[in-house]
Parts: sequence; structure tokens; C-alpha cells
Amino acid sequence: MFACCGAAGVASSKDHSPVDKDTVKIIQFSDAGKKLGPARVKKVHKTDEEWKQQLTPLQFQSRRQQGTERAFIGAKHALSQQIQR
Repeated sequence: MFACCGAAGVASSKDHSPVDKDTVKIIQFSDAGKKLGPARVKKVHKTDEEWKQQLTPLQFQSRRQQGTERAFIGAKHALSQQIQR
């Protein structure tokens, strides 16, 4: 099962119950890509050290410190180069 969460998937500011402060709304998808619908899941709370253990230095910098990846180094760029050849 795959789940996606984005700006539209995050609880809105009008949700004030204690449950909503510790959860986020995601959209679930089957392995085949069929949309299954929304679900609420607990937020992930980790320290920077825990994130550093799980992520590469580039991932940590771009995801946790709001940095950006250098141009033309990501997996999508590498794939597009393979397709163009």
C-alpha cells in the first residue's frame, strides 16, 4: 500500500481536537495505483540525530533543513538521461 501526503493532505487549521494535533491526513493508494481514500495517521516525531541516522547527508539537508539539491544530480535527472539516449 502506498500513501501520499501533501499540502492538501495535511490537517487544516480549523481542526482543533487533540487527536488532530498528533495526526495528519493522507491519501492511500493500492499497490496497483488505485486511490483507496483518506486516512489519519500519527505524525512522525524524531530528533535531528534520528533523522541523520536514517537519511543520507544530502537528504537530511534538503528535507530537514529546507535546503535544495544541486541541479541535475537527482534520480529523475539520471532517469531522463537514460531515456534520452
